[in-house]
Amino acid sequence: MTPAAPTPLGWPPLIRSELSRPLSLAPSYHTKEPPMPTVTSPSLTLSESNGIVTMTITFFPTFSNFERELASLGCTYDAHYTVHGVDNGLPGAELTAVDIPNAVIPVTGLPQPIPVIQQVTVARSRLQEDPAAGDNDELKVQIRSIATCHRSSPPVSTPSRKC
Repeated sequence: MTPAAPTPLGWPPLIRSELSRPLSLAPSYHTKEPPMPTVTSPSLTLSESNGIVTMTITFFPTFSNFERELASLGCTYDAHYTVHGVDNGLPGAELTAVDIPNAVIPVTGLPQPIPVIQQVTVARSRLQEDPAAGDNDELKVQIRSIATCHRSSPPVSTPSRKC
């Protein structure tokens, strides 16, 4: 993929997405991952005006018939986001000064997924992951979908996607 032209921040307007999986216990041949929607086409768009950056995160959740059935029985799905700096193509530690509110992932009976769009504004200084002058900051956002099906059991998360 050819990098896009930099924005005034020095970031490409669309940052390449990559599949990543959270750490978990060793898999077993007789276990399956919990039912979670698939996150497809994740994108991150950044724009800056007067020291304020608008971050727009967009993705399409795709639910299986089983996941839709769980939703009809009361299971809910939420998107949780973390922002990471990137250096030399490798994601770094989470930028904890950036707090993106969780978003409800709507479950519909429609055959086509509807996009989830989350937009937040952040002070440019909170996104400073490369302190050296002239060193452009590069960011990725990790998206995890979290299902809550019972009050008595903890939420379970899906494999992560980065955008």
